Amino acid sequence: MSQIPETPGEFFSTFIPQRFAALPASVHSALAGKSSPGALVCRVEGNCGGVWSLRLEGGKVAVSREVPEDTLLQITISTEDFVPILIEGARAYEAANPDLSKQTLERQLIAFKALAIDAERAKLIRAIPGSMVFAIKDGETVRRLALTPGGKPPRLEKPECRVDCMIGDFRDMQAGKVQPMQLFMQQKMKMIGNAQIPMALSTVFVLRGYHPRPLLAPNPRGPPHPAAHAALGAPCPVSDLRAPLACRHCDLLTSCIVFLHRCSSSSRESRVGA
Repeated sequence: MSQIPETPGEFFSTFIPQRFAALPASVHSALAGKSSPGALVCRVEGNCGGVWSLRLEGGKVAVSREVPEDTLLQITISTEDFVPILIEGARAYEAANPDLSKQTLERQLIAFKALAIDAERAKLIRAIPGSMVFAIKDGETVRRLALTPGGKPPRLEKPECRVDCMIGDFRDMQAGKVQPMQLFMQQKMKMIGNAQIPMALSTVFVLRGYHPRPLLAPNPRGPPHPAAHAALGAPCPVSDLRAPLACRHCDLLTSCIVFLHRCSSSSRESRVGA
């Protein structure tokens, strides 16, 4: 397991590029010569904080201290929460995935996944109308991590959507031991606000050929799914649970038939299912 620095400057400027360089040849071969369609901006607010922008240039990670105009996604966190959330999360991931030679692009830190998406998904992410904050309970303390699409101002305190969870569950998700959908269905994660934002942001975690289970959202054309109501903290009048189905256009797997998404292979909205 590699040593993970606890200062933001060392973490973003040194650890992230070195960690990327240590990935197996298969990952580097898949990304050879490729450049990301935008930058991932990491903002740490408070003393000793700052801004670091990450992007893929010619298959390698480049780091700068500026906020570029083509910002894809912003991650915002306070200096007090930086180590408990990002550093401990990276340590949990390293502990759960110690053998770099067996890793694929799908099983990577969010930074690498975000940089590997295509231009079409980048355009969709920038168009998301709002930000999302994870409110993570750590004992008596609530720690916050904001995800903000494009160059919109980050909102740690008053986001359009808030996702509440316990720190143990959040770290299991960071380590890849559990998927967000499992936590929602077990009611270990709860959403407050605009549920469309986390559903749209799940685009960051979707790579072609990879089939995660996206976040649920009510479908205005059909009956609501029980798990969607549980995630939103509301009772569900329908008890019909359906098997997972896939989009007929792009084969994106979902765990709920009452879900509409913008198909990555089609310019039109596609209904999930047969």
